[in-house]
Amino acid sequence: MNARRMAMLGVALGAMAWSGGAEAQTRRVDAPWRISFEVGGRWHQDRGLDAFGTTRSPPVTGLSFGRDLATIGERATLALDVQWNAENFSGRLRDSLQSRLTAHSLSAGATLRVRTRWWLEPYARVAAGALYSDLLLTPESATTQGSSLTGDEWTFLATGGIGAQVTTAPFLGRLRLAVAIEGGYQLALSQGMRVHPKALANDAAQADRLPTTDTSLGTLNQSGGYLRVLLGLRF
Repeated sequence: MNARRMAMLGVALGAMAWSGGAEAQTRRVDAPWRISFEVGGRWHQDRGLDAFGTTRSPPVTGLSFGRDLATIGERATLALDVQWNAENFSGRLRDSLQSRLTAHSLSAGATLRVRTRWWLEPYARVAAGALYSDLLLTPESATTQGSSLTGDEWTFLATGGIGAQVTTAPFLGRLRLAVAIEGGYQLALSQGMRVHPKALANDAAQADRLPTTDTSLGTLNQSGGYLRVLLGLRF
């Protein structure tokens, strides 16, 4: 076999090896379920949140659970998920009230991932759900039980974002580690926040209390950009 034929054979073998490696790099990961812990933050714009904390961007923590639903073409995957997260605002209002606001988000979303490598999948996600906020105002000089004011409110929210997910090789069977980072925007309808005296623990004292009407504190809007990191398992 002359040198020319050997060179042609080497090129052919190299092409076969490259094509096999390329196929392996984009092969779908067989782990349709995912459970994740979320950490991140949101950047709110409403100045009304200044009454409930020293920052408009407290830490956000949460959980999500999802499953791959269908494949689209050679590399795309459509997945569905449900997600819950919460953030806590805490501060002082007019130097006389301790204020606290907790915002819970519960949503269902759809994600379209595209494999560029078996371990790397950029994606886009949209979701819709509900935002629940509860607040508590407690006078710092309170000397009697039941002087606190409380209130809560629901509203609609929607989110849209883009991110990338990295998946490790399997261990313990099909179990894999998965890490994702995502940025986007949360759109929430404004909430009309109203408060009333917190209920007393003593039923008799509560029954003797004079009836009162709710007091309006105005509206809050919790729209804003967000960034979140998801640490979880695929299986």
